[in-house]
Amino acid sequence: MAFGYFNSVITKKISEKGERNSLKNIIFNDLSELKKRLSPLAFDAYSKHGKLNLETFEWIKLNSGIDFITGLEKLYDDGLSLYQIIDHLNTEGIKNNKPTYFKKMNLFATESHLTNLGLLGNDLLKKILEVRFHIEAFNESVDNFRENLKMTFLPEITSENHKIISDQIYTQNLMIAKRLMFIVDKINGIFVNK
Repeated sequence: MAFGYFNSVITKKISEKGERNSLKNIIFNDLSELKKRLSPLAFDAYSKHGKLNLETFEWIKLNSGIDFITGLEKLYDDGLSLYQIIDHLNTEGIKNNKPTYFKKMNLFATESHLTNLGLLGNDLLKKILEVRFHIEAFNESVDNFRENLKMTFLPEITSENHKIISDQIYTQNLMIAKRLMFIVDKINGIFVNK
């Protein structure tokens, strides 16, 4: 009788460990995909506003998985320093003269497993829910950005109001870029403590 009880306890523990590992893989893949979608947007937003600097450029290289060296080989071959290349990227970005159009982000796999997140332990659960909260705030910022963008196309808008809204769009673009970098840093914190 005791053997049967211990057997079921051991089986349950093994099953929970398997579920926990499977859930971790699903969540970490979801977070990894989110990071891949968010990171390159920082480059787009900062360079279009001429605000790309060495620190942000290094952050983007580290987090985006984009091989900038291959794309910038010609500039390196022309003898430009990294600072000159960043200036060039800002100049080219400003020529585009359009704000970065952000899309809402979601953690669909994570959302579908919310009821099971307790298997991961309190520390990891807290970090995942924090990222989820910041994604919701990011999405609200994207909604506000889109509303302002729509207002610039209203036929009755005055040039003065158009300028005010355009300035807000500019500010929102950079704030959203900072927010997405913050989210990616939070995701990195989760990966470090796997």
